[in-house]
Amino acid sequence: MLLRRAAAASAALVLMLAAHPLIAQSSNSVLLGAGLSVPAGDLAVYANNGWDITAGLEHRFGRGPVGVRLDFSYAVNSDTTGLGFHESTALITGMANIVYHFQGSRPHLYALLGVGYFGRRFSTDDPDDEAINDSRFAFQVGEGLTFRVGSATLFIEGRFVSGTGEDPL
Repeated sequence: MLLRRAAAASAALVLMLAAHPLIAQSSNSVLLGAGLSVPAGDLAVYANNGWDITAGLEHRFGRGPVGVRLDFSYAVNSDTTGLGFHESTALITGMANIVYHFQGSRPHLYALLGVGYFGRRFSTDDPDDEAINDSRFAFQVGEGLTFRVGSATLFIEGRFVSGTGEDPL
């Protein structure tokens, strides 16, 4: 029994030592973004283009193409009623993503796939309409480009985000 524990401890130590060079070459990035929020699907029926802000952290494993990213977004779209009422939809997401960076492309192309939280808050001053505040599990897919400008790395990214359930967001 003692021999099995020693073998397991030795294997764990070897794995940790082997992983050390990979961890030493890993990189972390802070992401900050702002841009255009373009509604799609059912949201596009009543919402106009709006704005969004995004913040996140990305960790790349070694010099390889794969990374993980946690990001949070807040987007606001005004809604079209044609009746003079002020209505807007705010979308809040918190996502965990797998990011694949395509090697050798300039500017650098990447793709992402994620799951997480999606919240929607619809507000209106129309007395015949009611506010909505709901949230659910969601997924997203996207792609983007990164490029260097001086000491900064800028990115342009497009995503499709959808909530789950009977009434998808």
